[in-house]
Order: sequence, then structure tokens, then C-alpha cells
Amino acid sequence: MVFASMFCCVKNLDRKEKGKKQLTWRIFSLKELQSATNNFNYDNKLGEGGFGSVYWGQLWDGSQVMV
Repeated sequence: MVFASMFCCVKNLDRKEKGKKQLTWRIFSLKELQSATNNFNYDNKLGEGGFGSVYWGQLWDGSQVMV
């Protein structure tokens, strides 16, 4: 059995510095990414990148991600 995890970039708004966006890195499970992207639905596909397809998704907390 193979276990996979992926890295994504998430934009967070720092409450101390309103208006300034900060990029943070987090590791997501495949299950979380499938849920966020509606199982990598074609309608969520943004395009192709150097490493493969790029999808838009929304996490359970409302954060938007590109995978």
C-alpha cells in the first residue's frame, strides 16, 4: 500500500496585519485534497503546470487552495 501526501500553498490573513496576505505551507492528505477539489473535478481545473494539472479547491475552513 502506498501512502501519499501533497504540499499546497494556502493564503492566510494575519489578524495583526490586516490587509497583508501571508503564504504558509501545510501537508494535506489525499482525502482532504479530494474533498476540497470535488474529487479533482474537471470544473475545478485551472490549467496545466510543469508538474501536471492545477486545480482550485476550498478547504473545510473556507481557505482556498491551488493543488
